[in-house]
Amino acid sequence: MRPPFPPFALTSVDHSLVPIFIPQFLCFRSSDPQRSLSALKAGIDVLLSRLPFLTGEVVPWPAPDAKHGQMSVQPSRESDIDSVLIVKDFPGVILPVKSTEKAAEKEVASLNQEFMPLPLFLPPDEPRPVVRFQANLVADGLALCMVFNHQVFDGTGAGHLYEVLAECCREGCAEITSEGEQALRRCLAAAGKDSQVDDACMEEIKECYLVGDMEPDLDMFLVENLENRPFVFSADKMERLRLACMAILPKIDSSIGSLSTNDVLTGVLAVAIGKARRAASLKTRDVVFAFNFRNRLLDLPEHFLGNAFTFLRIPLLGMGAGMGAGMGAGSLEIDSPKNLPIDGHQLAAITALARQTRSSIQTHDDAWLRRCIGFLTARPDWSRADLRYGDITITSWRHLKVYSLDFGSGLASIDSFHLSAALGDSICAVMPAVARGAAWDVRVPLQKEAMACFAQEPLIKWLVE
Repeated sequence: MRPPFPPFALTSVDHSLVPIFIPQFLCFRSSDPQRSLSALKAGIDVLLSRLPFLTGEVVPWPAPDAKHGQMSVQPSRESDIDSVLIVKDFPGVILPVKSTEKAAEKEVASLNQEFMPLPLFLPPDEPRPVVRFQANLVADGLALCMVFNHQVFDGTGAGHLYEVLAECCREGCAEITSEGEQALRRCLAAAGKDSQVDDACMEEIKECYLVGDMEPDLDMFLVENLENRPFVFSADKMERLRLACMAILPKIDSSIGSLSTNDVLTGVLAVAIGKARRAASLKTRDVVFAFNFRNRLLDLPEHFLGNAFTFLRIPLLGMGAGMGAGMGAGSLEIDSPKNLPIDGHQLAAITALARQTRSSIQTHDDAWLRRCIGFLTARPDWSRADLRYGDITITSWRHLKVYSLDFGSGLASIDSFHLSAALGDSICAVMPAVARGAAWDVRVPLQKEAMACFAQEPLIKWLVE
């Protein structure tokens, strides 16, 4: 039995999220899965010793001055490795086959709920674990599923947790400690102290969070039978599209020096998914993207495990020239680009959206974030998830280092990374890069009619060829 860790309260930023569990898979090819399992068990055992709060569970914060609905991480009654790691055998299946490989003779592991230690949601009256692992032994290796509580970690934090696990599997010295993590959460909680939220700032906050009588729209989490498909976009073609956007950017906004490929990808997904949703008679008013503010809030280091992001919102006013109208591109006459399967209106719309993405990232600085955190902390009721999703939502894990990690003898590096479950209707996830300059792997969950339209969009077909 491990010694209990000191309980700690979750931050107001943590409480802005839906209490959902996110399942991710690290797949290791191995000729000796049992040896790989032994190495993994040893690594997770060290991980739990260094970060004992991972054995905890999310329950109400019992402090007398707690806000209504405020949650905390408390020690669980069971804290040994067997309560955190489940092991299952699937000898008749193999690891997922890469898109560039031939179809396998054996059945490929589905990575469905049977391969996960927890469902996406638990009843609200049940304690919710911080994290759980399931090691799935298959014919040609091991598929490790980590399910993390999104009120404790975000995707970037989960990526850093994999880095710590890799160090523990190599018997290295991890710099992150439970005490340090809790200190950073206290630092984040205090970041908004004494910040004043004026009317202009409140209007911006309304774009990110529910304010006053605004009610959450959680329908995207309740849609059944979503088609969750991977689309792997050529890095070379994404760069050609980025350069085409850069060529007309001065006509839209000369103050923006450059656009990243990620900015352009946001524009591509917004235009293509927006068109597909409209074809399926689904409302499409806006696109939001996750903004990781670890590098923007001055007191917060990159390795912070907890939630450190907000959503930034871009309105969608229509397709083609109409879409660009509110973004500085509506009155432009843009020639159809050569060697690209789009016309001038579509290029202008993608560029305008990419421009607004870049502008939003640049303008939301430390001072704005402190006012935002101050607003979240001052709320009397922390019981509801206040982060405002969009009709289209994009989160990127492209920067995660999972493919370059060395998990030591018995595991080595991962063969592939997977997100098996759809996060919700039109909530897209950009997968970690396999290597520098690698293709852009995007998981797109859409309703059936919208998916049929999206998959046949000429630009999307061109990007995946």
